[in-house]
Amino acid sequence: MPARRHATTRREPGDPLARNRRARADGAPVTRGRRAPYRRVSPLTAERPHSARSGRLAGVPESLCILLMLGGGFAGPARAGVNASTENAISQIMIQSAYTRSTEAAEKSGRPVHRGSQSAILPQVAENPSEGILVGFEYANRDFTPAHLAGSAGLVYTTEGQRAFDGSMLVPELFTLANRPVLDLMQVRYFMDPTQEYFGLGNNSAGPNPLSTHSIRRETVLETLGWRLTPRVTLALTAGLNHVSIGKGVRGDASTPYTTSLFPHLVGIHGGMTNPVSLSVIYDDRKNLTEPSRGWNAYAKIQHVGPELGSDYHYTRYAFSASYLFPIVNADHVMGVRLRGQYLNGSVHELPFYELASLGGDQNMEGYHKDRFLGQSDILFTTEYRQKLSRFNFRDLWNVRLDGVLFGDAGRVFVNAKSRQQQFRVNSDLIPRVIHNFRYDYGAGLRIALGQVLVARLDLGFSQEYKGLTYLSFSKVF
Repeated sequence: MPARRHATTRREPGDPLARNRRARADGAPVTRGRRAPYRRVSPLTAERPHSARSGRLAGVPESLCILLMLGGGFAGPARAGVNASTENAISQIMIQSAYTRSTEAAEKSGRPVHRGSQSAILPQVAENPSEGILVGFEYANRDFTPAHLAGSAGLVYTTEGQRAFDGSMLVPELFTLANRPVLDLMQVRYFMDPTQEYFGLGNNSAGPNPLSTHSIRRETVLETLGWRLTPRVTLALTAGLNHVSIGKGVRGDASTPYTTSLFPHLVGIHGGMTNPVSLSVIYDDRKNLTEPSRGWNAYAKIQHVGPELGSDYHYTRYAFSASYLFPIVNADHVMGVRLRGQYLNGSVHELPFYELASLGGDQNMEGYHKDRFLGQSDILFTTEYRQKLSRFNFRDLWNVRLDGVLFGDAGRVFVNAKSRQQQFRVNSDLIPRVIHNFRYDYGAGLRIALGQVLVARLDLGFSQEYKGLTYLSFSKVF
């Protein structure tokens, strides 16, 4: 795929939440183009039993059955805004528990059940002129001890300085409270990108070229206790350490200014500690981990960051997400809808730009670059249509399902309460105003579900600013 070309004119950004009055950027136009997409190959590998039989998809060479993917640019686990990885991990253990119960019931009734492997590893190899050579892997194991522990790990390394690692370990029943299990989840993340791009704050029109570039390094450790109130509802308490460093980084060309120089008073420009403590409630009644066809997934979360926790900033985040899947005609055709939003309550002098509400990237609005829009709050509506393309057994390890998807998003960020109130002011212009001010994207993609272990997402997103952004990730939107 050829490198994406973009206009060289820099437009005015939205008003930033900064300590000074430098609300708008000016200077020489940015001529830096976007990074060329990766040519990423992710062959599916795992230890093969000696008795395994080779499974082929009719009419398709076995080389394609080991999962050949073309991926997008470098994307690590760190991003601005709320991180829902904790809630997603808890949802997965609730689904896994329900699936295990149904499987055991089927086995007791004498029905044949193919459990397959409980682990999967996806090596990653890529090359890109901007980032050089990329190597890495994604690993997941849903049940690897008698205590039914679950774990995952992902690693990405590039020759141009990008680094990313995330790992987790989940104990489904650490102890019981009021006869209900309490799970334990530990998560560790490291992220480094010397070429992070900054587009300004607000629902601006600065793209497709960034205003500036900087380096960001983030180290995070989270510990969560989740009380399983019912098989479908969990109350989770999370605490952790989060340290961020911001520097000049590496520029694509000399005409792109450093964020640290262009916005020296931007809140968070020197990094710092944002140690969170959060309380969330998660609901999930889906019955399949990697290819659900019906059900709700929802959470509500309150997260506090303050000096009493050793943080350099002080704010409280409120976040919610609700999604619903339902089949159209049958389970081979599935429609999904999702509404999510967040709001940060605190002084504008206490909201670091790298922790703001964010739209753009592999988890939302894939037609825009990661962290394209930043603000004090956001709202996003997503819809997705998924259709089964094929299913086959891969060497007696996994039942592999391939799905094609079409998706679309509508959302925006708000720099402050005033902009939010103006957007939703009830009058005759409400609907035209919302349609005009929201940002939209659309695209198509591929889902590769590996039994009940792992799902890979390959998406191609389009928007007014970008034509054909490619993302490869290992999580589900729905």
